[in-house]
Amino acid sequence: MAIKIDFDLKDIDRGMMALQTELLGLKDGRASAKAGVLGKASERTAEPGSPSAPLSNVDIAMIHEFGADGVPERSFIRAAFDANQAKYIDHFRLLVGGIYDGKLTVSRALGVIGMETASDIRSLVREGGGIPPPNSPATIAAKGSSHTLIDTAQLVGAVSHEVLLGSGPKDEE
Repeated sequence: MAIKIDFDLKDIDRGMMALQTELLGLKDGRASAKAGVLGKASERTAEPGSPSAPLSNVDIAMIHEFGADGVPERSFIRAAFDANQAKYIDHFRLLVGGIYDGKLTVSRALGVIGMETASDIRSLVREGGGIPPPNSPATIAAKGSSHTLIDTAQLVGAVSHEVLLGSGPKDEE
């Protein structure tokens, strides 16, 4: 005698598919956070080092980060990231646990890391005597301070973060 069992199976997705999609977005670069002095090359007001127009915050950051004619390299973005990279990895591991538990979205977790990175960049510029090498005597006389990268606080105030979702990070022009 054969026993016939009749049943219905109902699959209820409580967000696991969305979670998998978000986590895959992290893995393949479709979701990211960036921090620093953000902007697009098309928004720049002048070519770096060109005396023809005022420089944008992005221009000023690039000149200080990498150096230019007469301006030494004072890496404040890369230096802050390098000094704190292990901390960011540890924090992101904890945040991924929150994503997995459904307590955080990928966007929120990336936002936390982005804010933390931007804060570390600003702190590195503001604390201590500044980023080496020291200012020249002429620069110190002109601005009345030996603290590098701080004059009007325009540059440090322009440090921010951004979360990119979906299409992934876009290369600047």
